[in-house]
Amino acid sequence: MAHSDEVGFSPTLPPSYSWSAKGEALPIPYEAPQGRRVNAIGAYFPAGPLSGRLVTQSWASLPKGADPAAHGLLPEETGIIDADRFIRFVWQVAGRPAVYASDWRRERPLVLYVDNYSVHKSQAVKAEMPAFEAADVYVVYLPAYSPELSEIEPIWNGVKHRQMQRRSYSQIADLKHAVDSALAVKSDELQQRRFVKTTQLERGAARLHISVHIIPGACKTESGHSVASRSYTKEDRRPRYLRQRNAETWCTGPRSQQRPDHGCDHEDGLTSLLIGR
Repeated sequence: MAHSDEVGFSPTLPPSYSWSAKGEALPIPYEAPQGRRVNAIGAYFPAGPLSGRLVTQSWASLPKGADPAAHGLLPEETGIIDADRFIRFVWQVAGRPAVYASDWRRERPLVLYVDNYSVHKSQAVKAEMPAFEAADVYVVYLPAYSPELSEIEPIWNGVKHRQMQRRSYSQIADLKHAVDSALAVKSDELQQRRFVKTTQLERGAARLHISVHIIPGACKTESGHSVASRSYTKEDRRPRYLRQRNAETWCTGPRSQQRPDHGCDHEDGLTSLLIGR
């Protein structure tokens, strides 16, 4: 499961908080956009075997008829995020290689949540839907005006308002490089956070005298449908007279991946199971 969305960066970013000498103001020069902007698209995996992964790509928008070289950019680094770029990005997130067989299909299903942006609902995207579904990729639209349901929105907010310390750029190429750098740093942070969270779960399990083996995999449901998830094996390590008779294995995954026809009952996560013991 992944959440995808677009975000834009103007030459002068929104005001934020900073430090300055007492009694002195911290001036931030305003740079008029004049048709210049950096737009990025991203996909974030909040759960599942790829939990913590952030995939991004950005392009710079220039005034009509402007030469990219005059702004220090390559032609392929400029332009808007249209339907064709969105479709290519979905295939990139899905992991389809540059050279692929006509019957290429993902090993696990991918559910990609997007908002109701006009590009997402364009005729080109709708025409590509059968190809997506044949490859086990499902584009699902969130309810209208519900940004709080998108897991990637807080990431955009953090990058735009806190991650980028420099708040104004006179050159669009500098802005694009800053955006790409900030998104790369954020991606590393999310991966590191996943590692720290996993370590904390293992330590919590040790305090409860159980061992937890995290096995990225897929849950096979009664209907034979494979749902991306993680499998956790719990082994009781207490004294023999206190042990349970059998080790337990359970799956964890986001409930949004469940469907009535799957017959699969995922738990929300390992943390609640450990705390509840």
